[in-house]
Amino acid sequence: MRQQCVGQIVRAWFDIVSMYRNSDPELCSSVLESMRRYISWIDIGLIVNDVFVPLLFELILVDGEFEQLQGAAAGCVLAVVTKRMDPQSKLTILQSLQISRVFALVTGDIDPELVSKIAALITGYALEVLECYKRVTTEDAKEVSLELLNEVLPSVFYVMQNCEVDAPFSIVQFLSGYVATMKSLSPLREKQAHYVGQILEVIRAQIRYDPIYRDNLDSFDKIGREEEDRMVEYRKDLFLLLRSVGRVAPDITQIFIRNSLASAVASSSEINVEEVEAALSLLFALGESLSDEAMRAGSGLLVN
Repeated sequence: MRQQCVGQIVRAWFDIVSMYRNSDPELCSSVLESMRRYISWIDIGLIVNDVFVPLLFELILVDGEFEQLQGAAAGCVLAVVTKRMDPQSKLTILQSLQISRVFALVTGDIDPELVSKIAALITGYALEVLECYKRVTTEDAKEVSLELLNEVLPSVFYVMQNCEVDAPFSIVQFLSGYVATMKSLSPLREKQAHYVGQILEVIRAQIRYDPIYRDNLDSFDKIGREEEDRMVEYRKDLFLLLRSVGRVAPDITQIFIRNSLASAVASSSEINVEEVEAALSLLFALGESLSDEAMRAGSGLLVN
């Protein structure tokens, strides 16, 4: 009885959204918001099929003024992506979604709230792909997971550096998990080596002080002390991530820090003081993790 009723409800959702998507987008948005809440416990096949998935992506990609409807559709796809299931089944679904269709939306001139929802979809998808990589057992499945990661990572890096990232998505947690996957790819493949540089860019951007606090930090007033305390705490995990990257790709990490130092001091420190401080902090954090043997070797990031 319940199984039959759920199928009828899903059919009603589809019919309403299909029929009123242009004439009453607010109604359709409400229907999709309701649907999103139930995707986690209904049969995923009722949503992931040749009828409903194309409709959801049509709504997301529509070029118009229905941002609320686009965001609601993105929320439904995110609910599909994050639904709990065995990793092989999840991987098959993630691959079938062809999520790359939405990547361009985060860089477009659209409503910031919609950008935030698309960013949440992209980062949520990336997290699930990474989790699949960790949990699948066959080499073929791992290769598929890695391909999907390679596809989504450029957009994830863009989101990290240019968009408001939702609280459930931890930049450090995701990047730490991805760096852990690199340990099994020794030596690093070309794409992974490129992504190491991207990760380091994210770390540098995240540890950099905001210039609006420069005067407060100089005078070290109440606001300056609060910002200092916040950044000290915030940087801890980022520096741990830096050291992990340094162990996986020491040469790339050292070259990046050396170039960061050179670039930061090349311009006026008055203009670029936050860049200089960030570069020096990267150098100090990495230096703390070097072994005595590495320091005695007489080579490294400060050697030309």
